[in-house]
Amino acid sequence: DLSQSQVLLTPVTVVLDKESYDAAVQRLDVFARLGFRAEDFGAGTLLVREAPLLLEQADVTALVEEIAAGIAQHKRELTPAVLDDLFHSVACRGAIKAGQKNALPELAEIIRLLEQDSTLRNCPHGRPISIALTRYEVEKLFGRV
Repeated sequence: DLSQSQVLLTPVTVVLDKESYDAAVQRLDVFARLGFRAEDFGAGTLLVREAPLLLEQADVTALVEEIAAGIAQHKRELTPAVLDDLFHSVACRGAIKAGQKNALPELAEIIRLLEQDSTLRNCPHGRPISIALTRYEVEKLFGRV
């Protein structure tokens, strides 16, 4: 949920190239819609005070750079499709990755959320997050039929 932000203990400074910086400063509202509270710190730098709750702090700099570059590339036409791509970038950075270690309470919460919302069936890139197998398919995989 991008609407939930966390205040960073230490604000993150992000130095951008001139084009990205100029575009980002003009569209700080886009950062806000994506869950960031960023402000102009001058000299080509944004100061990020809040970031989406689902992000690791290490991802903040890279993602702010990516968003700023996206805004600069499409500054004349920040269409819903472009904004959707930016939302997907934020969501993807915060997603659980293959091989990642997770605590059981966190995994139980994910299952609870999936059971509550039938629309949560794909990752930000559209790939399925689960599949259903019949008993026959499982038995076939194990050479039982």
